[in-house]
Amino acid sequence: MNNVNDLSLANQSPTKVITANGDEKKQDFLDRWGSARAMSVNYGDVFKAKEAEGKIGYTQASNYTSLDTYQQPKEIFFEVTKNGYKPLAINQLSSKKISVTQKDSQSSIAQQLQNTIDTKGNSNITIEKFSEYPDVDTAGEKTAKVLVSQTLSSGKKVSYPYEVPVTVVAKPGKLKTQEAFYKLGEKWNTENRSRMMVSATDTDGSDVPYSDGRVGSSNPDEVKKALKDDRIDKLFKASVELVFSSMGGTVTSISPVEAKYGNAIVLRGYEYGPRDSAGVFALIEENGNPKIIATSGKSTDNEAIHSSFPGKFYVETALYSMNQHTELALDKSTPTMVIKANGNDKKQDFLNRWGASRTLSVNYGDVFKAKEAEGKIGYTQDSTYTSLNRYQQPKEIFFEVTKNGYRPLQINQLTFKGLVVPPAVKKEAIEKEVKTAIDKNKQATVTFEKITDYPDTTHDGFQDVKVQVSEKLTSGNKVFFTYTIPVVVKDTDDQSDDQFILTAKNITAYSNQLANKTSDQLAAFILKQSQAQAWEKNKQTPSEKIKMITTDLKPEFGTYQATLAIGKLRKEISINVLASNNMIDLTIPKSIAFGSTDVDPGQIVSPNYEIKNRSKTKVKVVLQQVKTTTKSSIKLVHVNDPDPVNASESARLFLKGNEKFAANKIPLDDSTANQELGTLDDQAKTSVSLSGQYFGDYSSRQNLAMDLTFKFEVLH
Repeated sequence: MNNVNDLSLANQSPTKVITANGDEKKQDFLDRWGSARAMSVNYGDVFKAKEAEGKIGYTQASNYTSLDTYQQPKEIFFEVTKNGYKPLAINQLSSKKISVTQKDSQSSIAQQLQNTIDTKGNSNITIEKFSEYPDVDTAGEKTAKVLVSQTLSSGKKVSYPYEVPVTVVAKPGKLKTQEAFYKLGEKWNTENRSRMMVSATDTDGSDVPYSDGRVGSSNPDEVKKALKDDRIDKLFKASVELVFSSMGGTVTSISPVEAKYGNAIVLRGYEYGPRDSAGVFALIEENGNPKIIATSGKSTDNEAIHSSFPGKFYVETALYSMNQHTELALDKSTPTMVIKANGNDKKQDFLNRWGASRTLSVNYGDVFKAKEAEGKIGYTQDSTYTSLNRYQQPKEIFFEVTKNGYRPLQINQLTFKGLVVPPAVKKEAIEKEVKTAIDKNKQATVTFEKITDYPDTTHDGFQDVKVQVSEKLTSGNKVFFTYTIPVVVKDTDDQSDDQFILTAKNITAYSNQLANKTSDQLAAFILKQSQAQAWEKNKQTPSEKIKMITTDLKPEFGTYQATLAIGKLRKEISINVLASNNMIDLTIPKSIAFGSTDVDPGQIVSPNYEIKNRSKTKVKVVLQQVKTTTKSSIKLVHVNDPDPVNASESARLFLKGNEKFAANKIPLDDSTANQELGTLDDQAKTSVSLSGQYFGDYSSRQNLAMDLTFKFEVLH
């Protein structure tokens, strides 16, 4: 130690060393210790004694001390001092096992340095450092080397390495999972399953993606049964175990998972249990491309969609592609895809019709139609269900396909009461009524476009008007739909409601017409005489369902009421009954002819025309009015006007009474009014003829066209 202050006893070569085997001679061994068996040393040097059996001792002041109780009695170091040999503890200490974690850092391991050696009772011993750290790449029993030093009496230090047993405890990686939600129609693939994992960190701190082969998941029955063609076909809840094979061992974690509706159209029918009997048409996006997947929804059963509709239509779904269109009339266009089913068709059979593997690629802006016999149509956005049975037309609903899911359209959801218009109304007025009816629906997205067919308003009754409306999609495109709106064409006196229009006139009748009639006969009489007619909504032919439901009619003079009805519609009419002795029955001529020739200086002659009173009462006959028509080529000359000077097609005419009317001769011209011919007793008869003068040319045929209006009054 003459030239050093710090000496490694394990690594430093001795200044002098002698060894001997067991069969060698004692003196021979001793003779090797320098010249004359003497060697000069310095206080502070270190002497080592090593023996196979450890029978080492030392003396101080000739007092012997055995060192066989030392921890390492076979090799003992001594410090050379003025007082003799001083045994050192530098290599007599005990190692203590420590535990570290796989992949621990050296700085972390170094924190356990003072726990590696038992230095109890040795104040001049210092545990210096790890000279070799344990291998912590893998778990198991390993060793480390720790350097220990001892301060000598001289103040110098000696050091010695110890092997320390180390248990390297496996350090599993970290696996963090979370509750994961899935949507109907999604693939159950690696990318989507990774939704369950938050992170996987290996023992060395490196991140491990789910796609790494060391991460996997279980496939519980709840999930297996919900899959079809590797897509989620059914709603489910399950607990899925994720497994991570880290460098430090296998790590597992449970992730609660749930498959929900997502964005979907839900079609229900005969729901004997939660089943979504006509399936769920889920809208998903894969690699930026939207798709509609036909899925089972709540149940994968394959029962009849609705057994109460055997052989009858129950459900239809269709897609209208807008890819090549900016405008599309939905009621006149053929769908890109359409599938239908009767009520007794099986659920899965219906869903299998929706494209290959029940998958159809679509575009945002396309239109999807759901149609159902009972209108059990709903839709979900972010798995929140909304029933559409509150819609005006819940049995057929159109949806726009958007990035945010299905958007219900209002295009076919307007409702209209029958429009009431008068006969011969103008088209402008009908259009105004239509626009008002559209506005009453309060659907701001729906716009009036045009009337495609106007109603026939030439007569009373139910007609219809065809109206085209439009709705703008979020894509900017436009769709159209045509409505047929009922139109009631009626006079102001007609009665109408939402189902019928009823028209009837007031009646005048004679008491003898009503005598001895049954109630049914009276009802038939009233319906016929009032010319009652009714039309049912959307039918242009008259209805035969009119009834007379009440009347106070009697075969006596007076005014009575009758109530006519069809459905819930009522109309009151008046019936004026005259006494039978006031009835008039006469025979009168329908037309009268006359002639004139130039041989008899224009004298007009005519046959006698009979008037016969067939009534049971006296009748006064009055010529009420004379009126020439536009077809007449002869002008009538007033009785007080002079004869025409020049020949012209004109005539002065008289209506001449014969027999009972012989005293009367009435001039005929446009000023004639209310001229009495005479009175006829009951069952009496008389005749009339024409007389007068013709002024005009006889070379051609001339016509006198005039209407004679007679009035007959009953005389008591």
